[in-house]
Amino acid sequence: MNILFRRLALLFIIVANPFVSFSQNSNIFPVTIGQQVPDITLNGLINSNSETLKLSNFRGKLLILDFWATWCSPCIAMIPKMDSLQILYKNKLLFLPITYQSKVDVDNFLERRKIAIGKIDNQPMVVGDKTLSNMFPHASLPHYVWINGEGTVVAITGYEEVNSENIEKLLRTGNLNLDKKSDQRIAYDGELPLIIAGNGGDGHNLLYHTVFTSNTLGLNAGYSISPDDSLRSKKITATNESLLRLYMLAYGEGIRYFGKNRLLLRVKQPELLTTQLKGPPYEDWYRAHSYCYEVMVPPAMSRDAFHIMQHDLELFFSAYQAKVETVKTKCLVLVRTSNMDKLKSAGGKAEVHFDLYSAHLQNTFLNQLTARLGGLYMQNSPIPIIEDAKYNGRVDLNIQANLSSLEAVNTALRQYDLKLEEQEREMEMLVVSDR
Repeated sequence: MNILFRRLALLFIIVANPFVSFSQNSNIFPVTIGQQVPDITLNGLINSNSETLKLSNFRGKLLILDFWATWCSPCIAMIPKMDSLQILYKNKLLFLPITYQSKVDVDNFLERRKIAIGKIDNQPMVVGDKTLSNMFPHASLPHYVWINGEGTVVAITGYEEVNSENIEKLLRTGNLNLDKKSDQRIAYDGELPLIIAGNGGDGHNLLYHTVFTSNTLGLNAGYSISPDDSLRSKKITATNESLLRLYMLAYGEGIRYFGKNRLLLRVKQPELLTTQLKGPPYEDWYRAHSYCYEVMVPPAMSRDAFHIMQHDLELFFSAYQAKVETVKTKCLVLVRTSNMDKLKSAGGKAEVHFDLYSAHLQNTFLNQLTARLGGLYMQNSPIPIIEDAKYNGRVDLNIQANLSSLEAVNTALRQYDLKLEEQEREMEMLVVSDR
């Protein structure tokens, strides 16, 4: 078969050129099923009596381009099958193996193969290819391009379709209705991170990932937690947040808020984690000590997302350790001042509306008030705020007050017989210490 192939390649008589005329200096454009193949010159031939051939040299025969590589197991497994098919169809069929690998790599492979199977492979092939790969782009190997005797691409397939039944049908009828090999190629640079900036795809098929970056100019500081949904991926995203804020988010686990008044720092250099700087010095400190982080997991792992974030923080910032401890501490506790029920909801749609000077709760729970006060409007309080009114039902509550002022809030809460008062309580605190 191999000797026959070389003789045929050299004895072709060109009387009419069915291939499209094409300049070697022109840009190479992808060619697909139904299109004519440009009559390019093939360089990098080995096992051939000619250093170059043109595609038009193969006119009148079914030419199957075999894109392969020495590391590709299915490619290697196809070699004896292609030998048999070429012998079976003699002068009607030609396989032309093509690889991007160098002549040295291919020669070394062929030498090892000769020792292993006791047979010399003299199949003419193209090595160091770039032109044909650009003409027929593909992402997986082996990759086969079927070109009929008139120079038209009639099929682009994987290896399973390369069989005597399909070859017989094409040679007999001139038609071969096979699905095109699904083989999309997208831009990818192995020196750059996968997916980032579109490198290797747009990320629509991500199943699981975590990512850390330093401060990223142009992004606002903040975080988001995707809603719990058994049908969607769980995602936690923090942008330009300090390390302390990342710890607060990770160990809050979406069910509690660790503000500064629920944080204990037991480190020798707290200035690496927090600062009292203001103005431009603070901006410089912030850019040097803030990070972006994201974890995304499939629905089945949604409960693990915060634990994964905790583990990532432990690995990346190994100088510190964080944990939640129960500590007796001073708190502002929301309590009732009488047994009269002035809170019971009249029903209706559940609503929660807050701004700096008002709070509106309708048909919802009282802990919404302490959560907003402690997490936002009174977050600078030196002691944490908790709810212990011992009222289990839904409430209606409307107050007008400066929500950052304890005195103003307590004045407004009197109409509901509620009060924020200082008490000592055992509560969970986030403790960050040197490892």
